[in-house]
Amino acid sequence: MRFSVLIVTAAILLAACSGITGDSHPRAEIPPLKPSSASSADPSPEASGGKRILMVDRFVQRLAAVADAGAMFDVSATMHVLDIGYRAQTSDAIPLPAECRTYSDPKQETKTTVTADERSWYRSTNFGESKWTTAQALAVSPPSIRYTVDHTIRCTDRYLIQDGTEAHLQFTSLPAYACITQSDVYRALPAAHPAGGGMGIPVMTSFVGYSGRTNDDIGTRLTFTFRSNSPCAVQAEIQQSQEDGFRFQRALWGHQVCVAEEQHDYCVAHGGPSISQADLEGISAYVDAHCPTINAMYLKEPHSGQNPPRGALQRFRPNPCGF
Repeated sequence: MRFSVLIVTAAILLAACSGITGDSHPRAEIPPLKPSSASSADPSPEASGGKRILMVDRFVQRLAAVADAGAMFDVSATMHVLDIGYRAQTSDAIPLPAECRTYSDPKQETKTTVTADERSWYRSTNFGESKWTTAQALAVSPPSIRYTVDHTIRCTDRYLIQDGTEAHLQFTSLPAYACITQSDVYRALPAAHPAGGGMGIPVMTSFVGYSGRTNDDIGTRLTFTFRSNSPCAVQAEIQQSQEDGFRFQRALWGHQVCVAEEQHDYCVAHGGPSISQADLEGISAYVDAHCPTINAMYLKEPHSGQNPPRGALQRFRPNPCGF
């Protein structure tokens, strides 16, 4: 039986920007999501409830459309789907020349930061949660859109993808726009699913997710964040990354298999359960010498379109030779 330890820690170092260039774009001419529907002439609870459902459903489905398009590296295409005007600035996120002190340091990182038009439909409405829509609350934390695209080239190929791109699109202070519950998300988006959570004291976090376009090259997902002290989602985020694509995930699985096999062979050759501490300390160097890097396996991985294997390869054990 073979065991492996694969611990992957991702760190993105962001520094002060320089050499900024920018461009701006008007809103696309497509049917908009307008918060004015929240304050129409009919004040009845029935009419108000129906308009709230319509606005919430269109919001959730608009975000799902962005995830399904899988074009978040293309700012213009994404903002067109959202029907929001914007301006974009692209800058170097690290000083050059890079220091490259560790194998995971970036030697080049380009960041595109998108600023949404303040007149967009994503702002406080009558359907927001009351404590989020006071003048004081809006002054501190108004609804805002944060959209970045990061292209990173690392100093070596020993850390995941050496040359990769990822994008993040966040809708913050969501309760000021509308109190969107988990039931709302499931109603508007039947393919949504529970996506885990986190322990916290005194507030716990849970997520409702939706899988957007995923292929060999990219993976895209939409996530709504909820906290245990409120039924309203506090944030919605769409993420797209090469590391979530099928090719990288297959390469990651293949690397885990290689590590497990080489650890097993090394342990058997050095006494199995009775391996000495000195020999045990040499296992990492042995594995590195016999397994290609994840990045090297990724570059050789063909465009087959196949889903990566799922599930845990093996149980984690502090001592790989503990069998």
